Amino acid sequence: MPTNFDLKNLARRYAALPPQKRSLILLVSSLSFAMIGFLLGFAIITRSMESSPTEESDVTLKPTVNRKSIFGKIVPLEASLYMEGTHRLVDDDGNTLILLSAKDDKLKLSEGMKVQVSGVVRKTLEGDAEIMAVELIKFK
Repeated sequence: MPTNFDLKNLARRYAALPPQKRSLILLVSSLSFAMIGFLLGFAIITRSMESSPTEESDVTLKPTVNRKSIFGKIVPLEASLYMEGTHRLVDDDGNTLILLSAKDDKLKLSEGMKVQVSGVVRKTLEGDAEIMAVELIKFK
């Protein structure tokens, strides 16, 4: 048995094998390399999942959408300090409950009416008030 790896001798011995045995050797070696690749990929993915942050303190959570429904009267927003919104929702005493904005004309068409507005609420850019992106208006 030779102690040195001789590639030429190995190639000659392989060529001397019958075609069925060569096909079997090729199939077994291909499956072996495919299995090794699969196992390495699985190990890498498993390791990366283990090193991912799993505790809440390590993960930056996205804020949840703040949806609300509020009753009041829609009035146009006169010139004010707020750079956002076209209308405001007021209570029976005329106090502002929330600033309102919409992508269409629903607020303008509902001016002066008592309604229930529903939508997503967020802080204004100034941060001192809330504004609702109105999605739905129910008339009362």
